[in-house]
Amino acid sequence: MAARERTQDEVHRLLGRLIHAYARLDLNMGLQLKWLGPYRGVPIDHLLDKRVPLAHRFCALRPLVLEVYATDGVDASRSFSQWFDRADEAKALRNDYAHGRWLFDTADECADPHFDFVALSWEMDPAKQDPPLRLSLTQFRRQVEEMELLSGEFFKLESKFRDRCLPPIAYQKHSERK
Repeated sequence: MAARERTQDEVHRLLGRLIHAYARLDLNMGLQLKWLGPYRGVPIDHLLDKRVPLAHRFCALRPLVLEVYATDGVDASRSFSQWFDRADEAKALRNDYAHGRWLFDTADECADPHFDFVALSWEMDPAKQDPPLRLSLTQFRRQVEEMELLSGEFFKLESKFRDRCLPPIAYQKHSERK
C-alpha cells in the first residue's frame, strides 16, 4: 500500500474516533443537562432534541454547572471554566473536520506524514478563501485524543467537587413520583 493510501486510511480512522467521541460527549452533557436543569428549576426539555446542536446544550449547561459548583469557590469555577473552554475548542474542530475536505496530494514517506484540511466553503474568489490547514498525523491524533478525554475529565471534576457542593439527592423511580 502506498504512503498516500496509508495516510488516508489513518486519517479516516481518526476521523471516525473523533465523531464517536463527540457523540459520547453530546450524550453525557445532555444527561448532565437533564438532571441539572430540573435540579436548578431551569427548563431544558427543548434542548434535549437530536436536532438541537451541542453548542446550544453547552450554552445552557455551562452556567448551571458553574452555579452549582461555585459553592466550592474559585478552584471549582476555574476548573469547570477551563474544561468548557477546551470542550468548545474540540467541538469546533469536530464541526470543521466533519464538514470539510481532506487533501492527500503527495505521497509523504516520512515517519509523520502531513496532509491538508480545507474547511467547508463555497467561496469562489481565491483571495477570499481560507488557506488549507497543514496537519501531521501526530497533530490530528492529539486533537482526537483531546476529544476522547473530555467526557471522562468532566466526570472526574464533577466527582471531585460533588460532595462539597451538592446535598445528597434521593432519587425516586418514575412510578413513585407524584
